[in-house]
Amino acid sequence: MDVNKEMGVIIMIFVVALVGLVLFQVVAQQSGETLTIGALDNEVIAAPADGGTYYFTDYKALSDVVITNSTTATAISSGNYTVTNNVVYNGALSVRLVVDDAEFESVNWNVTAVAEPLTYISEGGTRALVPLIAIFFALAIVVVVLSSTLRDGLLDMVKG
Repeated sequence: MDVNKEMGVIIMIFVVALVGLVLFQVVAQQSGETLTIGALDNEVIAAPADGGTYYFTDYKALSDVVITNSTTATAISSGNYTVTNNVVYNGALSVRLVVDDAEFESVNWNVTAVAEPLTYISEGGTRALVPLIAIFFALAIVVVVLSSTLRDGLLDMVKG
């Protein structure tokens, strides 16, 4: 057996495994961000004038929206504002809040809602595929490493 060839194969397997693991870590971290719904918890905004708009640029959709007056802690009824999801603002998805009552101009509001971050995958079928992508990526790393090991007889070298 050629020692140089065996060392080259071992180094190649090590590099492939290392690069694969680094890429796998990135895929796994990003999949967590795409599957997690966030929460908007008492975010304070200054209500714009009647007919004015406020944009939540870190989210693409809000649901179960509850708005209260910051100073009096009284609830603002949903007839006084309109929330529109998936609005393009400055070239990106966002949520638009339109104030429908002049009485609230420049009043600080606390906004609480279930929020879909920009990275969240809304479609259930696509969300189900994300963990499968990570699993198949991990399996691909194993197959590449094992096939190289078996093809070049490295296990025989370890046996003696």
